[in-house]
Amino acid sequence: RASLDQHYFEFRITQIYRIDWKFNLLFFDVETDQGRTEFEMCWQVDRTQHYGENGMLLVDVFDNRYMIPDMDQLSRGDRKQLTRYIYW
Repeated sequence: RASLDQHYFEFRITQIYRIDWKFNLLFFDVETDQGRTEFEMCWQVDRTQHYGENGMLLVDVFDNRYMIPDMDQLSRGDRKQLTRYIYW
């Protein structure tokens, strides 16, 4: 874990402002526990994982991790926007 922390960043997403899809990439504009940020993620099945009971883990193009600990903590609009592109 300590070795991973030295090479990758980990963020908790608290709000989703926008998600765009272009060139088989998802472009995110989100609020995190460390402030507002943007990141890109390949639109592939291996870039998302279940996280805990009701969470989701997103991995960006640089292998940084963006966690949503509980999908129910996002607003309905944020969940709808996310599940438009990412679902299981």
